[in-house]
Amino acid sequence: MIGNNSLHLGSFSKALSPSLRIGWIRANESMIREFVKIKEIIDLHSCSIAQYTLNNYLDNSFKYKNHLQSLRNAYKSKMENFALMLKEYLPEFIFSKPNGGMFIFGYIKDIDTFKLVQECIKQKVLFVPANQFYLDKQISNEIRFNFTHSSVVDVETGLKKISIVLAKMLATKWANILA
Repeated sequence: MIGNNSLHLGSFSKALSPSLRIGWIRANESMIREFVKIKEIIDLHSCSIAQYTLNNYLDNSFKYKNHLQSLRNAYKSKMENFALMLKEYLPEFIFSKPNGGMFIFGYIKDIDTFKLVQECIKQKVLFVPANQFYLDKQISNEIRFNFTHSSVVDVETGLKKISIVLAKMLATKWANILA
C-alpha cells in the first residue's frame, strides 16, 4: 500500500532498453491525476508503438523474469571481474562491491576526478566523475564506473591507462608539494 504522500517509480530503460524511455509510477489516485496533467503539458502523448511493444513483451511474465535473471547473472559476473581488476590496476580507488545495478561507485583520496577524466580522455578512456551528479558541480574525488558494456580486454586496458594517468597526477602533486 502506498501512503498518501509517497510514490514508487521506475523505468524499463535499464532492464530492457535505454532507448525505450517508458517508465511507471505507483501512487494514490489523486497523485496520478496530477502527474497525468503535468505529463500532458510536457509532451502530450507517449509513443503508442513503444507502449504496445512493451505490453506484448510483458504479457509473458516468464520471459521477462528469465530476461531479468539473465541480466543479473551477466552483470554480477562483469562486476566481479571489474572489481578484481580495480584492486589490481587501481588500488587507490576505494569502493564497496554493489549488490546489484550497473555501476561501481567509489573514490580516490585527494584527487579531483574531473581533472583525472580530462587527462584520461586524451588516452581514449572515459568514466563519469561524480561531480557530474551534483547540481553545483563541486570538486569531487568520486567516480562512477559502468561495468556492463565493456569487454574484459577493454576494462583491463582502460584501468591500466587510468592507473598511468593517476600515477603522473600524483607524482606532479607531490613534486609541487615538496618544491
